[in-house]
Amino acid sequence: MGYYADCYVLTNDRTKKFVDKFLNTFVPHRKEQVDIYEVPQYKGDTEMEFYLADQVIQYLEINVNIPYTIYWENLHDAEPRFANCFFTDDNNLIVGLGCNTDDITENDLLAKLMKFCGTEFGYITYEQPAPRNSTAFIAIAKSAME
Repeated sequence: MGYYADCYVLTNDRTKKFVDKFLNTFVPHRKEQVDIYEVPQYKGDTEMEFYLADQVIQYLEINVNIPYTIYWENLHDAEPRFANCFFTDDNNLIVGLGCNTDDITENDLLAKLMKFCGTEFGYITYEQPAPRNSTAFIAIAKSAME
């Protein structure tokens, strides 16, 4: 067993329709990683709760400056192992795929994800979450390209 590579790509399409297309393309057989989605996330002062990822995604589509992270696990024993969406605090979305580096070349997965999103901003990291802001993401992506 190796370690996980995380391939992250920035898109300005924060819609539920785009998230569904992303998930259905890369992890059509998936499971949500949590049972409850608290807003705000990671703050301890919950204002609202959702019980399905679809519900919180619809909320985030309207509330464009709320950062939020959602994780899914691939139910098939295949790559990618995980998918995630990082809703940024500036009306963007970072999509990510996690793969076991023993089984797949992370560079190929990143290229597929960038093509899918139609963007030039993406990078690979190793078991690190994406930033919650697109400006910070672009700075990391540009640094990774150097």
